[in-house]
Amino acid sequence: MSRINIDEDINFFKTEPDYVPWRHETTWDYKGYKTPVYDCDMAQHDWNNTLITKINQMSAQIHQVSSRGGADNITIHPSLAPILEDLAYFHSNIVLDDINHIGNLSARYHVRLDYDVPPNEVRLHRDRSKEINGDYMFIPVFTEPTDNSLPEYSLKLIDMRELTLEEIEEYEQKNKGRIFITNYE
Repeated sequence: MSRINIDEDINFFKTEPDYVPWRHETTWDYKGYKTPVYDCDMAQHDWNNTLITKINQMSAQIHQVSSRGGADNITIHPSLAPILEDLAYFHSNIVLDDINHIGNLSARYHVRLDYDVPPNEVRLHRDRSKEINGDYMFIPVFTEPTDNSLPEYSLKLIDMRELTLEEIEEYEQKNKGRIFITNYE
């Protein structure tokens, strides 16, 4: 399983009864700036911006395995909204046809609220609707080189109706990740 920066804190979440491992997951400590590792004066507001780094790392991991681009959507529980709204690159905006859309982060991620997301999770995913045209989808295919040349890249048209549920779920797992937030009340 490809995961970034597995922290020991993740073991806490594995004890939860509804824990299901995702392909991409990591943790971020809300009060991490107070740890002895960081020997500098830092305010909570400054530390919160390190969450953007975690989000970007997770998005890069999604791009690496899916080859379709990184995450473009963030879904959070409403109780986490103050953290994201406090970030330097968060821009609040209202989308009339999407009541749960609260803004954009770094002009790259659409941020939405969802009460079904646990209050300690930031969920990232890539919007598949940009890749699917009706029942068909283009997926990347890499051909390994036989000599010292670079691998070849092409797109293959897939009929989604021919995929099994397991194949669709495997594809979905490549396009999503979650960040567990610890020490946040």
